[in-house]
Amino acid sequence: IETAYDNNVPIFCPAFTDSSAGFGLVMHQEQNPEKHITIDSIREFRELFSKLNIIKKLDNSLESWDYERLDETSRVANEIKKQLS
Repeated sequence: IETAYDNNVPIFCPAFTDSSAGFGLVMHQEQNPEKHITIDSIREFRELFSKLNIIKKLDNSLESWDYERLDETSRVANEIKKQLS
């Protein structure tokens, strides 16, 4: 991580923030207040979603989205029953 930082190479790892390494990073920041590595998880998610084209700019508008609830447990159980019959 330090080598990536020294060479201005971005790293995307969403689980890092909650890992023991992430907690170590907090200690690093406390011990080096003038120069330290920083993780901006929200910015990284927005950049990734934008690159994947799965982010939408709402321009201060509000939208209501509805989703069909899936009952995958029952669906898979029925498929298994069919296969066993």
